[in-house]
Amino acid sequence: MKIKIRHYIKKIVNFFLPSIFTEFLKKKIFLHKKKTKIRLDINKNIKSIKNLDNYIFEVHKSKLRYFGGLKFSKDNHPFLKYLSGNKTEMYNFYSDNQPNNILTCHRIQNEKGYFDKNFFLDPEGCLPWLKYNNISETIPEGKLNISDGRQQFGPVSEKKLNFEIERLDNVRESIKNNGFIPEKFEGYPRGYFISKNNEDWVFYIVGGSHRVAALIALNFEYVPVTLQPEYPSIVQETEINNWPKIKENKITKSEAKKIFSSYF
Repeated sequence: MKIKIRHYIKKIVNFFLPSIFTEFLKKKIFLHKKKTKIRLDINKNIKSIKNLDNYIFEVHKSKLRYFGGLKFSKDNHPFLKYLSGNKTEMYNFYSDNQPNNILTCHRIQNEKGYFDKNFFLDPEGCLPWLKYNNISETIPEGKLNISDGRQQFGPVSEKKLNFEIERLDNVRESIKNNGFIPEKFEGYPRGYFISKNNEDWVFYIVGGSHRVAALIALNFEYVPVTLQPEYPSIVQETEINNWPKIKENKITKSEAKKIFSSYF
């Protein structure tokens, strides 16, 4: 609960106060709780770790995932492709990747015409293991509106496209010139673990995808991350029958499994 409260206070302070005050408050109030930093071996059984909220996890780049099951790799993610020198990749991604539901954005054939009216307003909330009210990133960025499009897929306006490109460039340059200073970027990238029955796992990035992409583009093998408030710490395949969208009959168990498997 304390983590959730701090998260929302930070968002409100960042939105209303000048940066000079927010920097002071971050140092004096928000960052007072020290967390232990641990590096996770790719074969580590994350279910054996107690009190996950107490840690900053250094996660290998091969274990990081983005919406749609995308890996943070130069061959898979548009942010990494762009930062690797393919300057047209961002435009191509948003032009070619325009799904209309949670299945097609994970490259799963929509045989039954599945449709969720919340998809364009809250795409992550349509994931079968989340509730709609799990989503907390509602404050518009860069003076953009929801009509300008989503970061996760197209179509997007030219204003939104340029915003994402400029943000990637600025984050990379800042880290390249000054090192990665979490306080400059509203803390560490945030997300949650996704774990298969065989204990294989990945870490889903909810907030901080530009930071993650920039760090990997600058040859970081491990990326420091923390848990996202208001989200589950671990989504487990063994608990599929209790996933919100399954219990609400929003999606079939078979479709939910396909979405889950796309992250591996």
